[in-house]
Formats: sequence, C-alpha cells, structure tokens
Amino acid sequence: MSNIHIGFIDTWKLAHNVPISQRIKAPKFSFENLARILSRDRPVKEKHLAGSVAFPATRRSNWPKHMKDAASMGYAMKIMERVLKEKSPPKHFNTKTAGGYSSMYDAIYNFATTSADDSTEDNAPSYVSSRNGEQGVDEGLHVEMLTTVIDHKPGIMVLATGDGAEAEFSQGFKSYAIRAMKLGWDIEVCAWRKTISSAWSESAFLAEWGDQIRIIHLDPFLDELVAEIA
Repeated sequence: MSNIHIGFIDTWKLAHNVPISQRIKAPKFSFENLARILSRDRPVKEKHLAGSVAFPATRRSNWPKHMKDAASMGYAMKIMERVLKEKSPPKHFNTKTAGGYSSMYDAIYNFATTSADDSTEDNAPSYVSSRNGEQGVDEGLHVEMLTTVIDHKPGIMVLATGDGAEAEFSQGFKSYAIRAMKLGWDIEVCAWRKTISSAWSESAFLAEWGDQIRIIHLDPFLDELVAEIA
C-alpha cells in the first residue's frame, strides 16, 4: 500500500505544481475507486492488502481510512508496525566538525555514536542514523502470490505496486511474478509512473514475457482516486 499511496501523493503534487519535497496535508485517497480500477468488474477469487502503520497495528482505529475501507470490502489485511531501521550517513558526512558530528545532520538523521567496542578500526566512532521503516510487508504479499498459484488454476494476477527490486528478505515482486507466469498466469502491474521500477520495463524481460504481462499506469485515474470529502 505504501508504494501506491506515496505514488498517489507525489503524482497529485506534480499535477498541482507542488514541489515533491514540500510537506502538505495529503489529499484523501479513495480505495474504493482503486479496487474498481483493479478488478474492472471481473470476478475476483482473492483480495490481499499489505501495508504498515506507525502505531500499534492491531488497533484498527490507528489505520487510515483507505485501509479500513479495504477491510470492509473483503480484502485480507496484513498491516505491520513500522520498525526502527539503520540508515547509513551521507558519504560526505564530516566527523571532524564540532562535537564530533554536524548539527545539521544530527537534526535530520538522529546520528548516535556506538560504544568503544563497536568503534571502527582506526578508533574513530561509528555513526548510525535511524528511521522508522517497513519490514516484512512485501514478503507477506509474496507468500500470498505463491499460495495463490498453488491453490488456483492459472488466471489473471493483479499487482498494485511499482516495486520490482529485490526485497529485504525475498527476491521481490518481479521474481514471484515470473514464477507465476511460468505456471501459466497472466500478470497486470498497476502502478504510478513516478514510483514504478524500471525492472518491469527491461527489454529482455518484456521480450520473454510480454504476452503475459501488462503494465497499467494509474496516472490517468488521478482525479478518480481523490476521495470526495463529505
């Protein structure tokens, strides 16, 4: 869900001449209309959604409205809590600035030094930045993809994501899509132009699987995906 929702916000900004980096109150997202675009009135055997929230995921009151709407429409929900993850400091990070690190980077990345036992070989302190991020979300959908190809006869698998690279703990959506196509499935990848991976458009990949895969860009449906506020 993060890839679709972030792509929605970025595409809305571009359409309204708002800089991508500018923080705004995000427009409301219509999951109901997204579901219509994905299914296009075709019968659906299974519906799965994976995403994350920064609060306890077990409390549905913490879910954004579009997740609650998906659950009410019969989607099997896999909502994870975001976890603290390490992020490497910028390559031009200067450890010789006052106080051992730059106050600007400290404010942005919340750098912290390791203990002496964890210092680098030249005894300079090691700096680590942290951020909250998703973990295990993509992998949850990968399991459902594999379960689907085992439990059902080949049909059409619709992937609402632009992710195509290898995931943290698995080989990524593209790898599992190829597995499905080898077993006779057709794949539709629905994604925003800004957030879709170039892996889906590699010439060798399309030359081999072009008859079984279709890329559907969501950009023409931007207005329909902005939820009306009652």
